Amino acid sequence: MEIRRKTLFESPTLQIGLFQARGVSDRCGDVERQNRNSVVLPLAGVFAKHDAPGRQAIGTPSHAVFVAADTPYRISFPGGIGDRALILRFGDELAPEHVDRSGDAALASNGLLPAPAMMLRNLLGARLGQDATDDFEIETIGLDLLNVSFDAMRQEKPGVRPAALTRRIRAMERVKEAIAVAPSDKWNVARLAKLAHLSPFHLCHVFRQM
Repeated sequence: MEIRRKTLFESPTLQIGLFQARGVSDRCGDVERQNRNSVVLPLAGVFAKHDAPGRQAIGTPSHAVFVAADTPYRISFPGGIGDRALILRFGDELAPEHVDRSGDAALASNGLLPAPAMMLRNLLGARLGQDATDDFEIETIGLDLLNVSFDAMRQEKPGVRPAALTRRIRAMERVKEAIAVAPSDKWNVARLAKLAHLSPFHLCHVFRQM
């Protein structure tokens, strides 16, 4: 059995890695834990994440699978065909409202990705495979992909309240004004998020919505 893990990109807010498993058994592996939240996006193959006896989440190239930090689980590879996946790793600050803490939305263990999300995943994989990469572009695509993955795993999709919409419009105006005043500055997602008074995740989420 051959399992390879490789970090492809890392910023203060997001880490992107590649996971490959070949020549694997279809039996459940040992209990594992991750020290950071992760969203697994299979590119090929299939795997199953077992959270408890009789409860599992399947990951195929059509799925996003959530792995919560410090939560035990086991992995198996149905049919022994292995798996190849991108893994987005992030801290709690990127997903506080998506882990069912606000009471208005529950996050499932996995979700089916719509076609635009799969295209975005493939675009990210292609960008990471290039010799010269733009860190800002990689981080932006990664955060946007994280957002659409959470959308796919939401069991409910609450609407945007008018007051929240007003705050988002004001946040976008602050960002646009800052870039207009200093277009030659070396901007990054974290710096723009600070200007907007949003987390980097929510900044990309708002841009995508608006």
